[in-house]
Amino acid sequence: MLSDEAIADIATEIIRGSTDPASVSVEVRSDQDFDGTEIIRVTARYSRRPQGEAYRGLDPMHDIRTALLAQGEDRFVFLENIYEDEPRDYDEDAA
Repeated sequence: MLSDEAIADIATEIIRGSTDPASVSVEVRSDQDFDGTEIIRVTARYSRRPQGEAYRGLDPMHDIRTALLAQGEDRFVFLENIYEDEPRDYDEDAA
C-alpha cells in the first residue's frame, strides 16, 4: 500500500499534465467507503476553471488509477475537482 504522499506525487503529475500546472493543488487522503472498503480520495483544487482547454474529465481519475495499479496499489480512486472561483452546491465542512 502506497503512502498518501506517494499517491499525491503521482496524482499531481497526472493532473498538472492535463491543465495549467500553476492553477492546481492536489490533496490525497486514505479513507473507507460506505461498506468499509479502503479507498483513496483525491481532491484537485483549481484557482479557476481552465479557460480555452478541453479538460479531460474522468481521464485523470482513470490515469491515476492505472498509474497506481502499476505500482501495486489496488485501492479505488475517487477524484473531486474543486474550482475556487465557482460557488459550491454544498458545505464540505458540514458533511
